[in-house]
Amino acid sequence: MRLYRWPRASVHDALRFIEEKPDLEVENRTRFGAAVQAFAAGAEFADELLVARAREVGCTALVTFDVSLQRRHASVAIPPGKS
Repeated sequence: MRLYRWPRASVHDALRFIEEKPDLEVENRTRFGAAVQAFAAGAEFADELLVARAREVGCTALVTFDVSLQRRHASVAIPPGKS
């Protein structure tokens, strides 16, 4: 994670720890697990949660300045001014 300079592997380990603990509550365990898997494959965890939630509620477009998110989820993540 760039902001805190934590190694991705350490962040992944922490996310897996949360995912595997049934006594820790997350909003949606399926969505959380999918975001952890995507993070392991190089995506940003928060982006994956955001896109999954947007799709769940029926959003057809998610406006973002994040170019990497636009590339990874071109079907839903679009730049501002493009509709």
